[in-house]
Amino acid sequence: MGVPDYHAPARPRLDSDRLQSKYPITSLISGLSMRRSSRFTWAVLKNHALLHECRMLRSTLRGMEEVKDSKTVFVRTVTDSVWYTYVAVMAKSLENRSQAASIFYILRVDESSFNRYQASNPFDVSDIHEISEKIKLVRDKSHFHVDRDFSTNDSFHEASIPWGRLEAIIDYLYGYLTFLRIDELGFTGLTDRGYSVNDAKIATIAIEGSGCT
Repeated sequence: MGVPDYHAPARPRLDSDRLQSKYPITSLISGLSMRRSSRFTWAVLKNHALLHECRMLRSTLRGMEEVKDSKTVFVRTVTDSVWYTYVAVMAKSLENRSQAASIFYILRVDESSFNRYQASNPFDVSDIHEISEKIKLVRDKSHFHVDRDFSTNDSFHEASIPWGRLEAIIDYLYGYLTFLRIDELGFTGLTDRGYSVNDAKIATIAIEGSGCT
């Protein structure tokens, strides 16, 4: 069975540049002016936006976590929400299923582009399948469901995921998708407007000092 078409737009709060292109967008998406199919093009744009969001969420989490012993309910609630969203977004882009238009679909469809990118930017991604399965297990068993064996099975817990390694893979795949988006498909890149861990820390400190609950 082929990969289904996806119609939901990328989240506008992070994909602020929209789908700007050096080529007419209708021609590009229809495949009339480029050798890529519309499904492949959409998968690249969607996953690039997802990994862009992952990196923004990661900066937010790190900044909030640098403010020790948060006393406001708001900051603690937002931190938990950002964390769950972070895991969910990663799980979506790294879903290794034949019907998912995920990063694995992109790698299967256009292995040659990945090989070209990797030749210029060497990096080992041999464990991506294993890590993908760990994320899926955590998502299925503890994030989106309350599994009855959660408390007794360590593989269901976030600690089973090598987070440092995962972050490095996310950054590398984001670079690869940026290469596809700009150099191969002709779209402009996304911007984070210089958003950093320190920005998130400053915002958290301001909220902590605002007197809110």
